[in-house]
Amino acid sequence: MFENSAQDSPDLVKVCDPVELVWVDLGKAHRPEVPSDTPPELKVRNRGLVLSGTVQGELRAWVRSARGTWYGLVDYAVPWFAFGTIPVRQLVPRAALAKRRPGEVEPPF
Repeated sequence: MFENSAQDSPDLVKVCDPVELVWVDLGKAHRPEVPSDTPPELKVRNRGLVLSGTVQGELRAWVRSARGTWYGLVDYAVPWFAFGTIPVRQLVPRAALAKRRPGEVEPPF
């Protein structure tokens, strides 16, 4: 996943082996959208991506930015009305992640 030189720098990359179970707060993981002057059609509102709420994820690694902020490299699925979900692997800010216990299917908060 990472070059050996990056993995040998624990101040930059911390690989999670095995992966860690996490909750992903989609509202914190994705920047709020700028409202449009015209709201979308009803069919778009009823069938678009849902970028709010909390979903299950698997944390693969921690990666540090040049500003010193830690981001989790996380696999999770974004809900998509009428189409199920879209699986993603994305860098997620630490503030958007919470530990998840094995077997937990609903966030405890």
